[in-house]
Amino acid sequence: MLQRIAREIGTLVERLQHSQREVLRGAQLAAVGQLAAGLAHEQRNPLTAMKILVQSARSGPAPQGLSGRDLEVLEEEITRLEGSIRTVLDFARPSDPEKAPVDARGVVEQTVCLIAARAQRQGVRLGCELPARPLVLEADPGQLRQVLLNLLVNALDVVPLGGSVRVGADGPAPRPGRPGRWLALWVADTGPGLPADVGDRIFDPFVTSKETGTGLGLSICRRIVEAHGGEIGAANGPGGGAVFTVHLPCEPAGDDDGDAAGRR
Repeated sequence: MLQRIAREIGTLVERLQHSQREVLRGAQLAAVGQLAAGLAHEQRNPLTAMKILVQSARSGPAPQGLSGRDLEVLEEEITRLEGSIRTVLDFARPSDPEKAPVDARGVVEQTVCLIAARAQRQGVRLGCELPARPLVLEADPGQLRQVLLNLLVNALDVVPLGGSVRVGADGPAPRPGRPGRWLALWVADTGPGLPADVGDRIFDPFVTSKETGTGLGLSICRRIVEAHGGEIGAANGPGGGAVFTVHLPCEPAGDDDGDAAGRR
């Protein structure tokens, strides 16, 4: 009797394990399908633009070379393709952060310089709010710049003409329920806010509200931040738009009882 029950239990366990493997395999295939569809859509547009330019240059009885503006468009589209490929590689092969003492203000300022020209072309005001004193922490400056750049690009993608994007840093300061002191990096925009149907899943892989894109950018941001022992969150701003905040553990530079940090 006991042997029969044991056999039945064993058979049931095997069926459950098989079902779990099938569910996992289905989820993995669905994720691969989403990634493939996103990449195909992301890369089709720049490839089409490049093809049209080359065909136009070769058409007619006396084919002509590409103009200066044509070459600019080609460079922009190639950069888009490179960005798509880099995003997938970053997701598939994450690298460990190479931490060193870094002033977060410099990382913010460098990233703002990278995005300033695009903001100007779009007619979007770009603000930078930083304290007067250093904000030193152990971090990989390249990876932090990647996080901020991704957040700023996402903001510019949704902010309308005449809108604004602000980026800044605060701290170090304690956080409720967390030991030590923390630095906060934040990006706020005047766009439409967070999609209501996404919620907390906004940092999950393949989740995106964009017509184009792989939905990996914010997932990579979260992985980088967590590799630094930090946390990233998103919320709707009190006056509209969205606010993304990165909290990172840090050590204060200088005396905590010094003068309050100013804005510049």
